[in-house]
Amino acid sequence: MPSSNRKLLENLSFQSIAEFAGKGLQAVYTIYLANVLGAEGYGIYGFATSIVSYFILFVSFGMDVYGSREVATDKESVENNVNHIFSLRLLLAFIAYVLLIAVVYLFIDDIIVQFAIILIGINIFSNAILLSWVFQGLERMGIIAVRTILVSVLSLVLILIYVNSPEDTLLAFGILSFSMLLNSIIMTVYYLRKIGKINLSYSPENWKRIAKGSIPIGLFAVMVSIMNNIDLSLIGALLTDFKYEAGIYNAAYKIVFFAIVPSIIIQNAFFPQLSRAESIEDRNRLFSKYSKAIHVVGAITAFITFFYSDFLITSLLNTEFQGSIKLMNLFAISIFIVFINVSLASSLVAWKMEKLVIYATVYAVIMNIIIDLILIPIYGAYGATVATILAELTLLIALSYNLYKATNKVYISNILIVFLIGIVSILPSLLYINDNIGNIAGIIITVLLFVLITHFSGFFRILDIKKILRT
Repeated sequence: MPSSNRKLLENLSFQSIAEFAGKGLQAVYTIYLANVLGAEGYGIYGFATSIVSYFILFVSFGMDVYGSREVATDKESVENNVNHIFSLRLLLAFIAYVLLIAVVYLFIDDIIVQFAIILIGINIFSNAILLSWVFQGLERMGIIAVRTILVSVLSLVLILIYVNSPEDTLLAFGILSFSMLLNSIIMTVYYLRKIGKINLSYSPENWKRIAKGSIPIGLFAVMVSIMNNIDLSLIGALLTDFKYEAGIYNAAYKIVFFAIVPSIIIQNAFFPQLSRAESIEDRNRLFSKYSKAIHVVGAITAFITFFYSDFLITSLLNTEFQGSIKLMNLFAISIFIVFINVSLASSLVAWKMEKLVIYATVYAVIMNIIIDLILIPIYGAYGATVATILAELTLLIALSYNLYKATNKVYISNILIVFLIGIVSILPSLLYINDNIGNIAGIIITVLLFVLITHFSGFFRILDIKKILRT
């Protein structure tokens, strides 16, 4: 195997391990937190995190991607880029944190929510000094993987030891922020020992260069972040007593978030090959394989989420979160759409059509906000979930149109096929629903049938990914 492909597989292995291990540990302490803090405490956490996310965007704004690209293309410029990007982000972090405090005391009345946002706001500094982008550019994904797992392990251990009741709500937020900050500091120390020095500097010329390269990338990140966080933010803004509604929404959304992790791994596996595809024939050939892989996994995830939402929620969370069951049913629809959107957006970006992706995302964000403003005051968390589905559907339509312009082909048949396979795969297991052991058996049977049907029908085989990675 060529060294470039060997390096690709090595990086993908590290990333896959980090994603599954890190997200797995995160899922454990997230479920624990939800049960200990209750729906209202968990609602505060979701709302506070959504508010802080906008200020973190102000600090990063595409600089991670820009810096990683600069380091990858010119490894001699590592220290120069780190010096200027690190200095700029640290300054922006101080500005962002001051603005966050001002917003909290001007617009938030509940003192617990105020302290929650300020504590979680420490993540602004954690993200500012985080040097993952440097090691990504240097293709040292193992360091990023270790850091990701360490954050999750430390958070899990401290939360299990010190968080035991709803009275520990603020302590829990402090632990999560402390863990993130400590790990960012450790990575910075590792850089200082193994790579080079960091000299803080004020350089308008270099900062202008960084801004020029990162802002276009940052605009897309802003749109995606708004789509991911606007529902919780508006639940808090539009409802007088928002904590319970935010809690059941956040619980359902977190499970969905963990469910879409495989889409990111599949995307990263195909992205290099998609980037090298220039002709329409090559694009169609690769996208056909890519879309099948991601649609298969997305359909399995969506069907299991829809039919087993009751089992998942009641098994993982306490009775306070019963309202999350119906939300999970609705979110199952958006899961499948999200998987499709990931395949469409990443392909367009690979073919240097990121502007089309940004425009499509803007349409989706506008749709999300409009529907949120209409439905949340009436239906609360359920209205926010419907808004999410309609926003993802808007994004799907816009991205599909843009993909057609790039490939002169529509891939609706793939979507219909995996949907039909899902129906056939779920039917036998429906006999076991509402029985705990039967539910577990039903999930296993569904996954096995889905994999077997897609493989032996010739629709998609796992070996197809291996063949593409060898090219």
